Amino acid sequence: IAYRTDPDIARYQDWALPFTEHAGRRIIDDQATLAGPTPGTWVQLAVDRGGVMVGDVAVGLDDAGTQATVGYTLAAAHQGKGYAGEALAAVVDALCAAGVHRFEASLYPENIPSMRVVEAVGFTFESLIRESVALPDSWADDLRYSLLAADRHAWRERDLSPVRDERLVALDGDNLDAYM
Repeated sequence: IAYRTDPDIARYQDWALPFTEHAGRRIIDDQATLAGPTPGTWVQLAVDRGGVMVGDVAVGLDDAGTQATVGYTLAAAHQGKGYAGEALAAVVDALCAAGVHRFEASLYPENIPSMRVVEAVGFTFESLIRESVALPDSWADDLRYSLLAADRHAWRERDLSPVRDERLVALDGDNLDAYM
């Protein structure tokens, strides 16, 4: 309830403020019978750091359980420490192992830190959907990022060794085509 009531956190989410204790209990009650991500529904997974809930990852699976929409929320004091990326990567990896084929994340264009999170997990920018999110007094744009299970596997297996043969080359009319 504490981090969901923070206006700086809620501005990129779709819940009303103030986020009440009743709303928090309703989320918990609605998920009491779920044992994790479940086809055809949404689940909130707690992000726990040393026994303290610092945020959550939301997972919405389609009815077949093969496509997932994901999101995440972290308390302000715990942002910028890599927890969102670590939690999102763990959820994506577990869902890939369970057979999920495609992932999607929807972001506000102003939420640059969130873009960094999804890109660090391997998501790629897919589209900008203009004025598609209704706000109380205006419309907002929506950025869509996606990730396929095969792309996540390739992302995890990519070469992270340091570049050993780096050199700078001055571009001119004679070599421009070769480097394009």
